[in-house]
Amino acid sequence: TNAPLAIYVRDPKPNSWAASQKNVTAAGTAEQCAAAAAGHNQKVTVRARASNTGDAFLGTSAANAQNATTRISLPPGEAVTINVDNANRIWVDVTTSGNGVDLHVG
Repeated sequence: TNAPLAIYVRDPKPNSWAASQKNVTAAGTAEQCAAAAAGHNQKVTVRARASNTGDAFLGTSAANAQNATTRISLPPGEAVTINVDNANRIWVDVTTSGNGVDLHVG
């Protein structure tokens, strides 16, 4: 006998999103972003604030965000979209204390 074939389809449209900010207290000391889970087919977009007076740096760890050969550099106002399951996998460093990034999960 042939058993029926079950097909499951996930909705490709995200049903929720979140926005947050991350300010770095001390330049040269990377800080972890707050937890914000990204659902199926969602990504995290990180934008260096246009008001920053220097670049923001992203990494997968504090060490990577602080290392010029392993980090992603974002000049003020620039953004990058990253495929991660949670914003807390992103670490941020800056060239000027108090500068930061805006995050959008969705």
